[in-house]
Amino acid sequence: MFTEDIFFRNVSGNDKYAVLENIGSKLKEHGYVDDAFIESVLNRERLSSTCFAPGLAIPHAISPNVKK
Repeated sequence: MFTEDIFFRNVSGNDKYAVLENIGSKLKEHGYVDDAFIESVLNRERLSSTCFAPGLAIPHAISPNVKK
């Protein structure tokens, strides 16, 4: 379901928002998302956490700004 370039383990950051920005930047580098994606994911996370269990989350944007 996931390719290696979009499966992240041990991502560092001072808080969950820094981690999300780090992952979003990598997704943008690989051409998966557009410029608005990171902010949309951060806004979504502020509404409700996308964490399922400690260490497992599937962050996603509110709006459909994913390229692939």
